[in-house]
Amino acid sequence: MIRKSSGASVISRAGFIGRVCVLGVSFAFAGAAQAKTTAGTTFYWTGGGGNWSEVANWSMDAKGTVAAERYPGQDESVVNDVALFVDSASGTVNVDKEVTLYRFVVDSSKTHPSMTMSGTGKITTSKDAGNTADERSGMKRAVTFATRYEGKYLDCFGDVTFAEGADVTCTSVLYLWSNSHTTFEPGSKFTISGRIGLDRQSDVVTLTIRGGDITAGTIRLDRSHARVEIFGGKIKAGLDYHSDATTDCGIVIGGGTLDAGGTFNVPDFCDWTFTNGTVMTSARITDRRFLGTADAVFLERLDSFTAVNVLTEAEPTYDFNATLYATNGLLIQGLLQIHRDCCLQVHPDCTECELLRERKLQ
Repeated sequence: MIRKSSGASVISRAGFIGRVCVLGVSFAFAGAAQAKTTAGTTFYWTGGGGNWSEVANWSMDAKGTVAAERYPGQDESVVNDVALFVDSASGTVNVDKEVTLYRFVVDSSKTHPSMTMSGTGKITTSKDAGNTADERSGMKRAVTFATRYEGKYLDCFGDVTFAEGADVTCTSVLYLWSNSHTTFEPGSKFTISGRIGLDRQSDVVTLTIRGGDITAGTIRLDRSHARVEIFGGKIKAGLDYHSDATTDCGIVIGGGTLDAGGTFNVPDFCDWTFTNGTVMTSARITDRRFLGTADAVFLERLDSFTAVNVLTEAEPTYDFNATLYATNGLLIQGLLQIHRDCCLQVHPDCTECELLRERKLQ
């Protein structure tokens, strides 16, 4: 092992100007642009466990003293309901309907009871929501999420687990905030066209992937104290960091498959461990840390590794044990050696190495 110490549609129309002629009289008219959706009626979950569609589980105030006449999202013509799960909410909420809301929020802190959101229904939130704390959906304490969700943003503040049955689609950003731990379990699915952003403040934030199918533009270390752990699953996402991430980050790859595409940027100050799993990237590799370990598999374009950048005249060769692939299949397996001057080749002492005996590096 090599180790270095140091995730309802609203239509806006442009204004229009026209002229109508009625009985020979001409009238000019103008239409104003339709404003984006804003928050409307807030519904409070005051039941323990139960069905989303049971009106008795909802109230119009946090104390449960004003009975609701419908559940949030019940009226299909209303797309700006807010579903708020208050401090005391616990148990399992069965999302048994497909509902369209402005946003949903599991309120309070990690010290309050945990709850589960599951079911075969779906929560859809506003696609034109702004990027402020009172416009995004999110979970602020321990929640197991195992249903379908679609929206623009999603915030994770507490210990949030996307479990089997979770099918989440975001069009912008999954924010993982300070002092939180977000986990993807086997059977979960997450798709985001933007990024999974870790740690926008200053405390530790952790993303753990134990399984599932995760697709994102990038997984990005937004600030210091961010940690990414991959132990299983199929992940298609670049790995990157923000300039605000200056210290104390960690990456562990201990299983699963990470297809990073052309983005594989990890800062030198980042502690990391690579013990098992598969990594694929077309990015140019200039750091030998990413070549793997005795039990690891690292996939790369072999011609993208530049030995000159990682070896010095005082250390002209570097030995490691790994399996390396390229797009056309297995190239080298076993005890390998990088030569600063020319090439990557099988180590002279290796008697069980397979296939290619030498490959020159660009």
